Amino acid sequence: WIFPKNNDNFSSFLPSLSNLAISQFQNKIHQLILTSNSTTFAKISNKWNSNLIGNILFFRESSFNNLKFQKLALESEDKIQIRIKIGLNTKMPSRFPPVLFYSPRELGGLGMLSVSNYKIHENDLKFSKIKKLNTKISDYYPEATSNLIPSLNQYFLSWDREFSDSKEVWIVYLKRRLKKKILRSQVFFEDVEDLLDRGIPRINTLFQKDRHILAYDHGWRIRGDFKKFQKEKTDPFWWTNKRHDGKLWNLNQYRIDILKILGGIGNILEHTLFKGTFFSSWEGLFWEKASGFEENFDSKKLTQAQRAGLNQIPNRRFTLWWSPTINRADVYVGFQVQLDLTGIFMHGKIPTLKISLIQIFRGHLWRKIHESIVLTICQNLEKKLENLKIQTIQKEQIHPRKSFKTNSSCADITIFSIKKWPILHQSLLSFKEKEESYRDQIKSDKFWFDIQIRWGDFDSHDIGRYSRSKFFAFTNDQRGIYPCQTGLIISFDLAYNISNAFGYWIVGLKLILRKIINRILKTNLSLFVLRERIKKSLQLYSTDSNDPFLKSKNFFSTFQKKKLCFVDDSCFYRIGVQRTKSGNLVAKPINGALFFFNPQLGDLFLKISHISLWERRKRLSQFSKWKAGEIVNSYISLISQKERPQVIVSLRKNIIDSIKLQLLGKPEILVKGTEIRIPFQNLLKLKRLGNEILCAQNSKNLTFNLYDKWLNSVSTFTAFSRVILILKGLENGFEFIKNIFGEFDFLFEKNFWPIFSNEKWIKIEILLKDLIIEKYCRKFKIQPQSLSQNDIKNIIFGVNLNRDTNFDEKKAEKKIDITSKTFDKFGKNLLVSFSDKKNEGNYLRLSNWKIRFGFLKIPCFLS
Repeated sequence: WIFPKNNDNFSSFLPSLSNLAISQFQNKIHQLILTSNSTTFAKISNKWNSNLIGNILFFRESSFNNLKFQKLALESEDKIQIRIKIGLNTKMPSRFPPVLFYSPRELGGLGMLSVSNYKIHENDLKFSKIKKLNTKISDYYPEATSNLIPSLNQYFLSWDREFSDSKEVWIVYLKRRLKKKILRSQVFFEDVEDLLDRGIPRINTLFQKDRHILAYDHGWRIRGDFKKFQKEKTDPFWWTNKRHDGKLWNLNQYRIDILKILGGIGNILEHTLFKGTFFSSWEGLFWEKASGFEENFDSKKLTQAQRAGLNQIPNRRFTLWWSPTINRADVYVGFQVQLDLTGIFMHGKIPTLKISLIQIFRGHLWRKIHESIVLTICQNLEKKLENLKIQTIQKEQIHPRKSFKTNSSCADITIFSIKKWPILHQSLLSFKEKEESYRDQIKSDKFWFDIQIRWGDFDSHDIGRYSRSKFFAFTNDQRGIYPCQTGLIISFDLAYNISNAFGYWIVGLKLILRKIINRILKTNLSLFVLRERIKKSLQLYSTDSNDPFLKSKNFFSTFQKKKLCFVDDSCFYRIGVQRTKSGNLVAKPINGALFFFNPQLGDLFLKISHISLWERRKRLSQFSKWKAGEIVNSYISLISQKERPQVIVSLRKNIIDSIKLQLLGKPEILVKGTEIRIPFQNLLKLKRLGNEILCAQNSKNLTFNLYDKWLNSVSTFTAFSRVILILKGLENGFEFIKNIFGEFDFLFEKNFWPIFSNEKWIKIEILLKDLIIEKYCRKFKIQPQSLSQNDIKNIIFGVNLNRDTNFDEKKAEKKIDITSKTFDKFGKNLLVSFSDKKNEGNYLRLSNWKIRFGFLKIPCFLS
């Protein structure tokens, strides 16, 4: 600051900003721009926000009234935005409207703070649903209809007002505290809730845990200033401390005003690829901070070039998210370039976006989506033959490049009628008109469908207008190959997941086509693959509270409330190793099985996969995932609607996507992963069952009930837990189960397991539990005494425990020190201390389990 001299009137005293302070701010911004060559856009925005808030918050009215500083701040903000634009190889202003820079982080924007009052173009607010009123938006931002980004200056009080307000706030607080003292009560958080974010220091600092210690923290403010001599990076908030002063700024109202001025959440998301993900609502979505690939390299030493490449991953996500705006049609620069094997047009060179889009549409996905839509329409029209009086449906043979050829087209489907149809006027699918308004002059016994798919952008994703223009362009073009005059074009916009159609109409076709298109948008498998790829590229996921990951904590409640079905594909694709005549080892597929288990009823359904299933197939591990999904879908289809499971729990993550894809037509069924591990593959250790699967001559189904008649005497959850204990016991060795169960022929016609009394089953369960715990403790070298009941439950359910790294210290604490008197060879008395493990021998050992379980000394005749 520069303080005026000889100013007797102190009430009009106003310090001005010095040239040194202005040059320091300029140097910080200059350094930020120079050192941000390989920095992510979000980090650049963060550094700009910190420097701007730190400077304005410190100088306040001095910075507000200094024209030189205001001019510098405006120029610096422009430079920061240009630096971000250069990172995308373009500086075209129309590609980067204010919504990209000033939208909140939660909506994918950069969350930049502004001092420049940028004006928002009316075209960027055309999807806004906020009504423009002639009233002020807030006390900070009175301009209502100017469409200007609010300046940060308007949201900070001057120091004069801050100190006067602080004086009033603390007086009010002292009065309230005095009243509480008279009533012999303390001041609670709710008593001063309206004062918390006011005063210097803030009232909320009184409610910190270490508020009494802060009084002894002398010299903290001067130490904050001296840190600039110790650290390379300067702290813009060196002069304040949140623990002592509280947070001296609150920008909640600024963010609310920004949302309103940018047209609301709906208008902001229209600029993005949000609708391409097909999420029903923005609520419950979150950005994953970093992918596993980034986290792996986070702690490693990387070269500058490697670090720069790693920082491009968040920038690529930002570019893809805002691609409908960045790659907009209304950019008059360069030439339109069509991406290979897609119908996407790049307006100018944006290599980051090009890489992302090519990755999403890899494997000819664009053509596969077109073929899938055509096939789905044919299948649905076939069900309506009588309603539309269709004689035959003909799927035309088209060129593989037809789906992304934009200058000419041809029919994909042709239908033929029993009698000539009266044809309706040309109109849009969304246009509602009376069926009686058809023309008597036009009748035809042929009708064609042309399917067009496109990738829209913010300026041109009016799919109805696109359908209309393509209809007139293609039907008037001599290169167009259409069997007759009457037909229609159905268009799909993959970036916004919208569809419409334009052309001639048959009576009753509109209503049927609306249902077909809605079903395609919701359940088409190829569109599902596209949306999953977009979500993965954006790292945007949903935290749907109705679909949590099934854990041991919430398993019991889910078990009681909903019908479950466990799916295990661990033995579906099996490989057997054989030795050839020359002595080489060859791996070949052998018979396997897919397990379905209903834990409420105990029904086990096995689908045996014969080796013929893998013949003439490549990439068998990948193929097995999708084949397992198909079998799950067919299994669910066989079950009646009332008895269908509400939740399908996959014991392995690799088939979750496959099952979800197959069950798109059954949205009432949830598909979840789980941390619970149920070893159904151990059932193959029962020789009779294993041999039946291995020697099967073809794929067939087997059905058993693992609960026998247990449910007559025990609860469902007890029976389920008993099965898990038996399956886990099979892991420890088949000899144990043979000795425990005695002479019993598994897979008997009436019972799957031996018939024991409840008391005997309880003893068997205790024995199996001790065996499982003993094996686990030996494997990880821990003591059974250190395990809690919750740990034991997790071990039995197969959940990995987060073992403490300092377990040896805790194990030492479990030992008991025993002191005894003795004497050495010279006869002197000595006190000797030694440690004894607490309760050693109380838990079952693998060596003494037969002695402990003496009542089951039954010879075994199993083979």
